[in-house]
Amino acid sequence: MLGIAFALLAGLATASEAGTLRGRLTGATKGLDELVVSLAEGATLPPAPFKGDGAMNQLRKRFSPAVVAVATGAAVRFENLDDVFHNVFSLDKRNPFDLGLYKGERRFAEDRRTPAKGAEPAVSFSAAGAYPVFCNIHPDMAGTVYAFDHGYFARADRDGLFELPAPDSGKVTLVVEGPALPQPVRVSVELPRDERLEVPIKPKRLRLNQPHSRKDGSEYGGAYGSRP
Repeated sequence: MLGIAFALLAGLATASEAGTLRGRLTGATKGLDELVVSLAEGATLPPAPFKGDGAMNQLRKRFSPAVVAVATGAAVRFENLDDVFHNVFSLDKRNPFDLGLYKGERRFAEDRRTPAKGAEPAVSFSAAGAYPVFCNIHPDMAGTVYAFDHGYFARADRDGLFELPAPDSGKVTLVVEGPALPQPVRVSVELPRDERLEVPIKPKRLRLNQPHSRKDGSEYGGAYGSRP
């Protein structure tokens, strides 16, 4: 059972920090930057500035970062920074996509030899929600894009620190979610809050590997799935 607690961290917020909620996720030493925090009431609160587009690169046969948070309508760019073939796809029915086969900036047909043309490796997400992303070649590659229909969200850094817009007053619910959590963590917060917020979390796993099939429904392996 996840325990939720509030604690004071050193330092107080200044007047210029009004309208900002700062805190830290604790309870793990790895994977904290794979967690996203948001306000459950975000869509009903006064508009907050939206973040810009996001990026989820392919690096060392991993998605980097493995978790991205963007506002709905924003695009996420998927650059291949490896000198190997990658394919990025999602079968989520709300926003399915397949970026084809590419190596660096070069795009190829399925035979891996014939050059091919294609759209830029970027995808826009029009509906709020979490979108699992995979590579059709490397089964260990798994990422998640979180899209929000408001601006009250942020991704934690490696130390678990986060900062996101917040109303000047009132009660809100902070939600922490990520592929490593068995379920979202919800914390009631009374604003204004001068102290930083500390939220203990207990992720079940530190890696984002998710059992999944290739984009055609087949299992990984064989001549195509095993090649780098």
